Amino acid sequence: MKITMIILSLFSLVFLSACAFKEKKASEIETLASNYGGIYIFDKKIREEILENERKKGEVMKKMSLGDDFWDQLKVI
Repeated sequence: MKITMIILSLFSLVFLSACAFKEKKASEIETLASNYGGIYIFDKKIREEILENERKKGEVMKKMSLGDDFWDQLKVI
């Protein structure tokens, strides 16, 4: 009976430690992804095009926020 309890307790300790190790590894991966994740663009022409589109989008959003009503906002688009 004692041997069975020892085996069960060892099994549970191994199982719990494995779960804890898994969670730690997942958090490390999430940290790395948040720090270094994203899209990397090496072509200068495409990068400039994306930046230009983002700038235009920002201008349109700013103009839309200045509109008083729905119809003024539609004129911007």
